[in-house]
Amino acid sequence: MIYVYELRADKKRIHYEALSLVRSTTEEVLFEREGDTVEFFGDLADNSVASAVGSLIRDNQTVLGELGRRQNGPTHTSAAYEWFSDRLIIVSPDARYAWLSRRLTEDGEFAQQLTKAIAIADSGITDIQFQEINPRRLPITQDALDEIINDLRGRGEDAALFMSGQRDNYTLELAEDGETLIAKVLVSCHEGGGESADFTLTMGEESDGTRRYLDLIPLVFMLANPRGSHVLVVDELERSLHSLLTEKILNEIASTLDSSSRRQLIFSSHEVALLKRSPFRRDEVWLVGKDSQGISRLDRLSTFSDKGIRDGSALMEMYMAGQLGGVPRL
Repeated sequence: MIYVYELRADKKRIHYEALSLVRSTTEEVLFEREGDTVEFFGDLADNSVASAVGSLIRDNQTVLGELGRRQNGPTHTSAAYEWFSDRLIIVSPDARYAWLSRRLTEDGEFAQQLTKAIAIADSGITDIQFQEINPRRLPITQDALDEIINDLRGRGEDAALFMSGQRDNYTLELAEDGETLIAKVLVSCHEGGGESADFTLTMGEESDGTRRYLDLIPLVFMLANPRGSHVLVVDELERSLHSLLTEKILNEIASTLDSSSRRQLIFSSHEVALLKRSPFRRDEVWLVGKDSQGISRLDRLSTFSDKGIRDGSALMEMYMAGQLGGVPRL
């Protein structure tokens, strides 16, 4: 089934909201909300749960959110909500992949894929490992450390906890005596070269670009899965990455997608070199610029036919010259 969800809101309240079901030849509105008035149609018209939510909904709550998360909610709203909760992934410029330690510990195939991806990036890293550290180095209080130890005791043998700090990744487990905490931090291994000794760096000691790459690559693996159906939205995809590496990531993703794929990548970027070298069609590229009122406007690149846009056009030069908009007024 295909749903169309519309939402118009500001920081204070929801102004408009609607959910429609798209059938082969028709589109059926399931609910529509304007201001404080919510109307339900079709299968939702006589649904008691929908009626109750519609009458009690607050200004800053979405009808879809309130209905979709309920176990006894209508089927259509649950299905539409599931797309937002389980399939839509939004990555901010400073987002961290919180599951990195756990995936490396429990998923051998993932660890092998990550090692290969690191080699492609020419980062100088030869391996990723966990290195034991003194638990006092963990970025938590002693009280929190004691709670973790008690938690691990209650989980039984072979239990482990995985923790992501602001910059580093850790694993925590109890020794065989059931009392001593073993803490490990994720490190990257580097060859010294020449007369220099080999060395390791924690993720917090690595460059911003390396950390960004390691946080993005697991999501690229997910998006490349032909059985997947996720939509990945990345703000400033190129942040701290070399332009050639950004291009490599995009080409890898594009090579796994075809007309039958149910996966999608949406990203923003300030990397103008992608206009010259990217795997995307002109109608897949949008330019964002502000109008005289400071409101951001989106224009599809393919709409600039009057500017002579065609395959092989010097797009980067035209963009930097301001012919396509989307550049700051300096």
